[in-house]
Amino acid sequence: MKLMLSTLLTLGLAAAAPRAGAQAQNPDDSVEAALESTSADDAVEPEPPPPRKRGKPGTFFLGELGAGMLFGPEGGRLVGGTFGVGGMWRGFPVRFYAIGEIEAIGGMTHDGFYDDGTPVQDELSMLAMGLGVRAYIPLAGPLRLLTEATAGSVRMTARATSSAGVFEESINRGYVALGIGPQVRVHHHLSLGVRYESMWIDFSGVSSASNLSVWEPAARNRSRVLGTATFHF
Repeated sequence: MKLMLSTLLTLGLAAAAPRAGAQAQNPDDSVEAALESTSADDAVEPEPPPPRKRGKPGTFFLGELGAGMLFGPEGGRLVGGTFGVGGMWRGFPVRFYAIGEIEAIGGMTHDGFYDDGTPVQDELSMLAMGLGVRAYIPLAGPLRLLTEATAGSVRMTARATSSAGVFEESINRGYVALGIGPQVRVHHHLSLGVRYESMWIDFSGVSSASNLSVWEPAARNRSRVLGTATFHF
């Protein structure tokens, strides 16, 4: 009887041993699975950030065409061009340009009389070339304020036409001009604007007997307004 109990006990322990071993392996299997899952997650590369939207390239040069009219009873028309180079300092919104300009002014007429009563028609034309500085001050969106100051030399040509003939005289004088007006950047490479300018001409040294002397009050300080188209590149 004792032999039979001993045999049954031995068989029961042998049968229970594999089940205990199987239960003992479950924690190890869970750890290995977690480690494999973590390694798989670490192996996945993060997605690259979306590409940045690239801004338009900056512009450092400008070329401008302008046309307008002069104020005053003598009238007058002008056409001109400007070339400049410059840009904007980092962190400062105002743009500065060094500019060179050329302007042709014509159509200024004045009717008068010589001392003997002979009628005479005076005409004045001017060709101005100068250098200066221009600044663009941003206001709102594409709208900005243009200011500039230039100085240079102007060649004035006066012509007097009467029954006695045609007399013409030319002289070079210095000038200073200031301009201000709004401008709209309608395109990355194009701006449209309107500008008011005043021009002061040095008439010192002009003889009172010269044909140019009759133009001193009218031409010494001339104001004008012009429309402009500015190309940026």
